[in-house]
Amino acid sequence: GNGIELVPKIKVELAMDEFYAISVKATDMASNKTVDAKFDSKYGKPSQDKIDKMLEDAKKNAAKDEEIRNKAQLYSTMSAAVDQLDKLLAAPTTKLSSDDKTHADAVLQTSKEWMAENRNNWALDVAVIENKINSLKEEMEKIYRQIEAAMAAEKAAAPGEPVPEPEMKAEDKQAGRETL
Repeated sequence: GNGIELVPKIKVELAMDEFYAISVKATDMASNKTVDAKFDSKYGKPSQDKIDKMLEDAKKNAAKDEEIRNKAQLYSTMSAAVDQLDKLLAAPTTKLSSDDKTHADAVLQTSKEWMAENRNNWALDVAVIENKINSLKEEMEKIYRQIEAAMAAEKAAAPGEPVPEPEMKAEDKQAGRETL
């Protein structure tokens, strides 16, 4: 030859059986010679007890995961309501008496603070979060009614200027006419 030694080409195959034992098979491609070796696993197949415990843990975690998903959804709902209130109070068309505005701003501020403190508190009971959302919704409904009343009063005070009319239910419109 030319003095250059050729590197042997060897094909190596690895396999693992159900008992975690590893088999290695090496074949020299030039001579087709094969060598096998098997390494038994000291771990072996997991016992039925181990398998049962793994399944039990998975079930426990599934319930916990579901609870966290539920809480995340509630926090998201609360956050959306806080953002909605924030935008409403910041809108230039929103009219409120100064007392109502002070109260609405306080509701917004305490809701923002509550969210900042509790948003990632997964230990908090679902009922606590739901109660907080419900009380915020009630406050927001009150604020909407106050805005409608303030806009109606402004419209009555300045009949020559068109003021955008808030959406009202038919019975609310009827009730408003009686006072005029």
